[in-house]
Amino acid sequence: TARCRDFNEQVPDMPGVRYFSVAGRHEGKWWRPEWHLPHRIVLGAEGPNDGVVSVASATYGESTEVWEGDHLSLLSCESRISRVPCLGPDRSREYAGLVRRLADEGF
Repeated sequence: TARCRDFNEQVPDMPGVRYFSVAGRHEGKWWRPEWHLPHRIVLGAEGPNDGVVSVASATYGESTEVWEGDHLSLLSCESRISRVPCLGPDRSREYAGLVRRLADEGF
């Protein structure tokens, strides 16, 4: 997180660009056991997280949507190049919601 702060200090936001973010929070069953330890470490250091990134760290810009799920399940499962079988939910509705929001904002 210190490097991210340094980056943000050295690379300012572009004037006229609006920034939004999506964060993940997961408290349920983990698809893979290797997510348990990093989740607990990040939870102790920064609070709710997706097993890799805390909600606090992912929050940037005007607003943040928080989706329930672990880090990998936040991706859409419809990937033709993925070598990992999709175990998470279909995120097409969430991504469609992001596109609708941008359209409503005039993009």
